Amino acid sequence: MLMAWVDWLQLRLLRWRGARSRFHDTPFGRQHVLDVPGRGQGTLLILHGFGDQASHFWDLVRRLQGEFGRIIIPDQLGHGLSDSPETLSPEMMFGAMMSTLDAELGDETVYVFGNSLGGALALAYAQLRPDRVRKLMLVSPAGAPWSEDETEAVLQTFHMDARPKAVDFVHRLHARPIWYARFIAADVARNFARPALRHLAHAFRRSPSQSAETMALLQAPTLLIWGKAERLLPRSSLDFFRAHVTVEEPEDWGHCPQLDRAPGLAARIRQWARDDE
Repeated sequence: MLMAWVDWLQLRLLRWRGARSRFHDTPFGRQHVLDVPGRGQGTLLILHGFGDQASHFWDLVRRLQGEFGRIIIPDQLGHGLSDSPETLSPEMMFGAMMSTLDAELGDETVYVFGNSLGGALALAYAQLRPDRVRKLMLVSPAGAPWSEDETEAVLQTFHMDARPKAVDFVHRLHARPIWYARFIAADVARNFARPALRHLAHAFRRSPSQSAETMALLQAPTLLIWGKAERLLPRSSLDFFRAHVTVEEPEDWGHCPQLDRAPGLAARIRQWARDDE
């Protein structure tokens, strides 16, 4: 499988840059964390999205090693090298992450970056551990309240029962259609067909979303980036978050700018981290 080879290569590239793996036993399963040393100051925590994994951030990480002293990227439960329980739920994923981060970070105050589902996790982490989040950056985050129709429309994009649907999904992650989508589509579809991710997607229907009351709990300075080429999440998410946090809408950025806009995203993260110096 092509993606398995790409995942292996990206992990090797990160380890060549000094990344070390650690595993934490949590009440919900064993969780893998990549710890990447840097040459700057402070710690950056990166939280990936649904179906993603830590090694996919290798290009962004290599561009940020000069800015931060340490970059921490957990593989969420059900993803990457972490355990993959067949009955995975959002509550299990968040519980495992909290246990792991408590062990990894202790009382350290960190910069937090979250993309997609990782944005929802980052937001919840900042609300529950306000003393540990120095600043928060959310890129196309999940977690806003959706209508039933919006929820079903998003979840249907993860149901790839035919090759064209998988190709369309890959295109939706990027600002523009990419030439290699058809070569990785089958692997992407197999990934989302795993029992853990199927069960997790089903469980999203009953997961609580953010509200005006929960957003009021947020203490960390927060920047939300929603690219004008976003094609996966409903526009209502942006409308909800805009009422509560600072929003930027860069041209030609899609759902996962770490994949196709890594130089620009790295530059924005560097500037964001320096703003409070």
